[in-house]
Formats: sequence, structure tokens, C-alpha cells
Amino acid sequence: QTQYLTQSQGMPLEVAKTLEKILHSFMWEGSRLEAVSKEILSMKHEAGGKKLLDLQTRNDAVALRDLAGFVNFGPERPAWAYVVDMLVSSGLSNREQVGSPLLQSWKMKVRRKNVPYFVKEMLRAAKKYGLTIQTVSMSTELLGEMPTWHHPG
Repeated sequence: QTQYLTQSQGMPLEVAKTLEKILHSFMWEGSRLEAVSKEILSMKHEAGGKKLLDLQTRNDAVALRDLAGFVNFGPERPAWAYVVDMLVSSGLSNREQVGSPLLQSWKMKVRRKNVPYFVKEMLRAAKKYGLTIQTVSMSTELLGEMPTWHHPG
């Protein structure tokens, strides 16, 4: 059950850091120096690695998977995405946000207590990997959610 929850919801940063320390201590018998880089250890056995799980990459993958649902602005957008929009925008004035947080040009602070951890991780991953919203054609509804200066063309 723990592995399922970790795979489906990610892992809190503090837990990941603790596990990384334990893993490092085990691999290098308590030494602070690494004889082989983490990138090489993460490679498959055939490539000379130990197939070591990279927890940060796994967490990023979970966050990006969630982000894929969040940025779906079509009719099949999951209900939780609308709740996230409301949670993130709660406490902001109408001048600060129009529509989805990802359609904004300002830097969003997600340190709010009312924003769940998975949302913070999702938005952190979006920033880390430079997510931008791009589409071939936009619906009138989506254009209505975007500030005019973000309209393409």
C-alpha cells in the first residue's frame, strides 16, 4: 500500500531526502564521498548501473502526470483541477488572477497553507521544466480565461 501511495501521490520532500541519505549511507558504507555518481547508479544493470531509484525524478514524474490532467482545459478536465484553481486563487484579488494559475504571467507563490502538497509539487515541476501552455487552436472559453495580452496572433 505504501508503494502504491508513493507511486500515485509522490513522496514528501523531507521523506525523499531522508531516504536518499539512508541509501547513500548504505551504498557508500557511511562515507560522505561518492565513488560513482547517482546518475550512473540509476542506470540499468546492462549499462553499468545498479538500477537505483531516483526519488526526485520519480516525484517529478508523478507531479508532471498530475499536471497533464490539470492543464487539460477541455470538457474531460478532471473535477479536482477546478478545485485546485479555486484553492490556489483563494485570497487573491480579481486583478491578480484570471482563470487557471498556469495562464498567468506573474510568479505564483504556492507557500499558502490551504494549497495541498501535491499541488505545490505539481506547480514546482511546471516551473522546473519550463511548462508553457501551447495549443494549435483555442476555444472561445479558453481565450476568455486568458488575459488579452496572452492571446496568440
